Amino acid sequence: MPTPTTDSPPASSSPLDALGIRGIVLLLALGPAAITAAILFAVASTAATRITSDLADQALTAATDSIRADLDAFLERATDLAELSAARITAGEWPEDNLLAWADPAMRQLDAFEGIASVTWGTSIGETFWIIPAPSTPDEPSAAPYEIALQSAGEPINEFPFGPGITELNTPSNTYDFDATQRPWYLAGQSVPDDADSPWTWTPIYIWIGKEASDSEVGKAVARRVNTATRTGVVSIDVTLGGLSNNLRALDLAQEGLLLIADDQGKLVASSFGPVVGDDGTRRDATAALRAADATLDSTLAESTRADIAGEPGRVRVVRYAPAPGIDWRVAVAVPERLFLAEVQAARTTALLLAGLATLLVLGLSIAIAHRVARKAQTVNDFVHRIGGGDFDARLDPRGPREYHTLATQLNTMAEDLAAYVDTRNSLEVANQVQRSLLPEFAPSLPGLKIRGHSRYCDETGGDYFDYMGMPKGGVTIAVGDVMGHGVAAALLMATARAALRAACLESIDLATVMTRVNDVLAADLRHKRFMTMTLVTADPVARSIRWASAGHDPIIIYQPAIDTFTELDDGDLPLAIEPGIEYDVYEKANLAKGTIVFIGTDGIWETMDAASNQFGKDRLREIIRDNASAGVEAIGKAVEAAVRQFRGEEKQADDVTYVIVQFDE
Repeated sequence: MPTPTTDSPPASSSPLDALGIRGIVLLLALGPAAITAAILFAVASTAATRITSDLADQALTAATDSIRADLDAFLERATDLAELSAARITAGEWPEDNLLAWADPAMRQLDAFEGIASVTWGTSIGETFWIIPAPSTPDEPSAAPYEIALQSAGEPINEFPFGPGITELNTPSNTYDFDATQRPWYLAGQSVPDDADSPWTWTPIYIWIGKEASDSEVGKAVARRVNTATRTGVVSIDVTLGGLSNNLRALDLAQEGLLLIADDQGKLVASSFGPVVGDDGTRRDATAALRAADATLDSTLAESTRADIAGEPGRVRVVRYAPAPGIDWRVAVAVPERLFLAEVQAARTTALLLAGLATLLVLGLSIAIAHRVARKAQTVNDFVHRIGGGDFDARLDPRGPREYHTLATQLNTMAEDLAAYVDTRNSLEVANQVQRSLLPEFAPSLPGLKIRGHSRYCDETGGDYFDYMGMPKGGVTIAVGDVMGHGVAAALLMATARAALRAACLESIDLATVMTRVNDVLAADLRHKRFMTMTLVTADPVARSIRWASAGHDPIIIYQPAIDTFTELDDGDLPLAIEPGIEYDVYEKANLAKGTIVFIGTDGIWETMDAASNQFGKDRLREIIRDNASAGVEAIGKAVEAAVRQFRGEEKQADDVTYVIVQFDE
């Protein structure tokens, strides 16, 4: 066991310890040779660093800008061709009932638009057309420069060789079942909203059907929905990762540097120095691909600024490229520093040599001092590692220089406090799990009703509560409560209220009786000096009515979309746990229209504050309910949660947030 800490430093174990760490550093700094070396190195390093950074930034910025400009042009060809094809389809230039007639003009489009891999069309009734360059190798040359595929509704798809002068098709080269409506390009095209800024979108990267994965068969497509008088379909223009890689390899910088494009998951999109797709048929990790090319980054791909390239120091620049929906890429350029740093390196080498000569004069003293300082630093490092591993009984021996003694004493105190803190956090975590288990995991599924409930505590435990109780003749009783304050004390009162409520519901279905019994339980001991508001609501989907009892809770919000009217049901009585013997009343709201929404919440919603101390308010809540009424209770709830978080911004959540939403089915 380490020697216990004391408030006063022990006697120094050596004269050197009496100097303290600060005195040791001053002793080292007083050496004339060390000062000379520091000045020489500082001047040279400052100038070299500035010049290095400027040259590197200029070269890498120009490179990434050039790549992005080339990408813009490359991808714009695909979007231009998508618009051209869509225009020809809607104008009737490509007849929908004769897909073979599309082959010749589509082939000419592929010839005219460099880098495009295919033109594809699919309809909702099962019709498909595409044209692609025919796969060809020296061992297996293709019969024609292109390959087309034709599919009529309800039939398999047939592939045929195609090229200039071919007007009739004979036996298909391949026949198989195919469903265009399940392909990524079709799903992406159909997902574009009618009011979107752009009528097209880019698909995720995918592997073409029926082919082994390779650069030429793993692509990305721009998809555009096309509606004609008789059909709904999607036209898709594919570009291959091989085409993007060829673009990078054609750049001058690719002769000396490493260029790549990666997606937001760190997977390769294109590369100037190796395959994009690995032997396992999946896209390679960008960092692993660089390592395979003998390049090691100093950090993650997104954060790297330096690299080791084939044993040479290099610079890295990574920029985001997100020009259109469906594309969120990173353009990375890694180049050896020797391309632009020859003169700078020469000046730095000279300065380092001069600094090295001066440093030799104080080397002996530095080694002795550094060894002693390092030993103490390693002791602290080992201690921190033990604490980090959960050994809160670890203690430092405080004997040593004055500053080390002070540090060791403070770290020992920190270890004791941290142990107590961790114990408290563990206890609160268990309490949170227990309290969460008291809330319903799922909303009941009842004919005629849609229900969503949610509760988010501002601390590990809270005082908000909601619950569902089934009714003998159908329908459901909903409870929403809010204990004054939050934290552990509020959580305990909430758990007591839940137990009392469930026990009362076993004996009676009358809301007033249930509320009275719950109040009697909570008011039996007023030493806790807390009260609780609660609303009990019974929703009857057949009669389209609700009955409720309220113990001082915020009014129920009713929204009837059919007449665009909000109503607040504010009838109620005293909160729970104020005094025993209170008789609660039951109220009813009948003749609710189909689609009516009932919102029962706690004040943590509308009393949420932003950074300027403005409240979220009920007006915002009502607007959210109105805007999302047609989408149902799930959409309303998620919209409320998102709006409250956005309004609060970086401010800490100050109160528990709970709600239950009920909607009578249309």
